[in-house]
Amino acid sequence: MTKRLPAPVLLATATLTASILVPMQSARAATTASIVAPSTLTASDTITFPSNVWHVNASNVVLRVQGTTTNLGASLACYNGSHASVGCNLGPVRTVILKPFAALTPGQRYRVIVNPTDGSPPPVEDYLLLSSVATVTKPFIASLFEEENSVAASYSWGVFRTSSAYGGSYQADRLQNASVTFGFTGKNFTWYTVTGPSQGLAAVSVDGVGRGTANLYTPTTRYRVARLYRGFASGYHRVTIKVLGQQGSPNGKGTWVSLDAIAVNGTFAAPRLVFSWQVVASNRASAGREVRANTRGASVRFTFRGRSIDWITTTGPTEGTATMYVDGVKKSIVNNYASSTHYGAIRRVSNLSDAVHYLDVVASGVGYTAVDRFVVRLPDLTIFKGLGTWVDLFDYGGSGGLDPSVAVPAMKSHGVRTVYIETARWNSSSAFNFPTDVGDWIDTAHANGMKIVGWYLPIYGTYLNTDVARTVAIATFRSSTGQGFDGLGIDIEIKTSSQARSAWFADIATHLARVRTGVTAAFPVGAITYPPLVMDMDPSSWSAFPWGAVGAQANIVLPMGYW
Repeated sequence: MTKRLPAPVLLATATLTASILVPMQSARAATTASIVAPSTLTASDTITFPSNVWHVNASNVVLRVQGTTTNLGASLACYNGSHASVGCNLGPVRTVILKPFAALTPGQRYRVIVNPTDGSPPPVEDYLLLSSVATVTKPFIASLFEEENSVAASYSWGVFRTSSAYGGSYQADRLQNASVTFGFTGKNFTWYTVTGPSQGLAAVSVDGVGRGTANLYTPTTRYRVARLYRGFASGYHRVTIKVLGQQGSPNGKGTWVSLDAIAVNGTFAAPRLVFSWQVVASNRASAGREVRANTRGASVRFTFRGRSIDWITTTGPTEGTATMYVDGVKKSIVNNYASSTHYGAIRRVSNLSDAVHYLDVVASGVGYTAVDRFVVRLPDLTIFKGLGTWVDLFDYGGSGGLDPSVAVPAMKSHGVRTVYIETARWNSSSAFNFPTDVGDWIDTAHANGMKIVGWYLPIYGTYLNTDVARTVAIATFRSSTGQGFDGLGIDIEIKTSSQARSAWFADIATHLARVRTGVTAAFPVGAITYPPLVMDMDPSSWSAFPWGAVGAQANIVLPMGYW
């Protein structure tokens, strides 16, 4: 028999597409809102109302990380129907621009909410009807594709340790256009540097105005050399020191530029230092450029949320080695040397927890290390969106089973987007009852522009290891043409008759966790559970169900729906 699953349609649509309307119970909803999420990490959210509203404030138009009730710091700017600026409280307001104080984190899940149900009064109200605007939530995921100059990336020059430097170390680079920028408030600053035979030329600018070229060459090496820049008006200023990539003397041996310490108004200071590597233009790089370093210890840190991260780099005869760390733990040493140059090489770290992480790429100094872009890899959950058809082991395989060349086009003609096909059971002799047939279903579904999800029915208890192995096998299965499933589903509905409910729930959590570790982070995993009706009919069998553990490991929860 074939049964349809409408619930994935509803849940996936709510998760992936338009805003979700939740009318406030305490007031009649007169007006809704349209929310446009930001397209970059530093862009604003735009909230538009179809009619005039008032009482807009930082407690009723908010930005939050999904799953939290904490409002992130943001400013609000309000405009009327003529796009003129108005007060947010008295209005009349038609558009609100919400600007986060801090840049968003790539891959992080956020929500913009108008009139959150836990917000402080007064709510946003319709200007004429004096009734509360409906609660509107817009979920979104911050940018997953970030270029080398992303605000989520912070670079560092190489660190050189010596007791002769302030604090026991200084930073330096030697490649043309590498730079360091910092801000200060005052009338003067002092740049403490290193001079010597290997030091070169640097251009210094303040507030975009050139302040001359610093020649750091001296016949012998000297540390803690002070270079004073003064005569500025009181207030905030921004300084850039740029490596020119030139020797300071015909007798020079290098082009290094070093930063040891900074003093402001005669007092040592610790301004935020923003380093950059050498910028190299290339029409073969993602945004027409990449950055490079060849100093040992030069590094870049990229902060993101996700289970998998790609460092997009370049390989070639001048490229060298670098080490990748995640959260301070070494993951791999990458060798980017190749006999010819290739752009867009992927260096990936996967199977991370679904949390905020930081990736560090540290250059060895042997050859160049290039950064083109970073990509946060998330599963494609659109495979679960729309109408799906359920195919179990009794529907296909062997003589008399459904023929995919006939069944799949028929499904498509009825609006089906995704085929859910059972691969095996706990008591099957192998991970796939009908591997050849499964391959035919995959190839035919893809040929018809449809997605296909392999699903497995675990029974747990003494079969837990088998359940894990057969579920993970779905992710690596390939048809005779080399095609695979677009995702997997775990049909959570039965247990061994002798197993206690608490042990069953524990096995469910363990199963999901082991499957999540066993498949790549970008492979979609869906948890298929009983429909709410069945849970309501037999609540004792479902009390204390481990929703938290399931939600933490599955990318999406798909309640069954029968009719």
